Amino acid sequence: MKTTWVRIWTLFVALASIIGRAYGANITVDDADPKIIYSSGWSIGNTCTACVAQPDKALTYGATWHDTTRDRNTTVKSVEYSFEGTAIYIYGIIINIVRTDSVFTTNNNLSLWIDGHLASVYQHQPLNTNSYEYDVPVFALSGLSPSTHLARVDLEESSVFLFDYLIYSTPEATSTSSPVATAMTTNVTSSEPRSAGGTSVNTQSIPAFAPRPGSVPPPYPGASQNDEPVPPVPPVPSFPTALEEKRALSGR
Repeated sequence: MKTTWVRIWTLFVALASIIGRAYGANITVDDADPKIIYSSGWSIGNTCTACVAQPDKALTYGATWHDTTRDRNTTVKSVEYSFEGTAIYIYGIIINIVRTDSVFTTNNNLSLWIDGHLASVYQHQPLNTNSYEYDVPVFALSGLSPSTHLARVDLEESSVFLFDYLIYSTPEATSTSSPVATAMTTNVTSSEPRSAGGTSVNTQSIPAFAPRPGSVPPPYPGASQNDEPVPPVPPVPSFPTALEEKRALSGR
């Protein structure tokens, strides 16, 4: 009997391995992951009492984010991450608060570099809604060669960036679908974080996205021969937000 169960378990592990290779995975990496490399000048936003930007941490991934600002005539500030996959999606928090002083900017002026080559640009001027927008996919890049890549986001002059998390897809995962996140604008105060920090794996199929308006980046090495132009502002993952989960639990 014991031998039979061992054989069944061995078969189960083998099948799980085959299924994993067939469907791949979408890997979510929180901003607090130690493998992410930050340049100087970044603050851990959720513990920074001196930071001007104070979004609701319960609506961020893992209740954490990293915050930095680059002024005019200052050195580049950046964040980078090495991954093995064919697509990467980078999410931030957008500040829709118009500032009338010159002490702190709420503009976003970002560039994405893949393996040392410019891949996309994201620019955003704040709306005067006195709110924050969460789960915003500032970059979505697919069609990379199935190998190890280095993704780096640079802040251009007069820019702020509140980095929340990123998702990268293994080759098999991107052959059928791409992660899509739903951006949410809110000034509602909540109390429960959506997810724990760190890295998580999602092997489920996630709906593909439709490109949002924006400029088309120049070609870049590492893209496949059939790669479509990459939209600088990606789609959005259909992962439930903290507010949606809270409403679902309360039955509203």
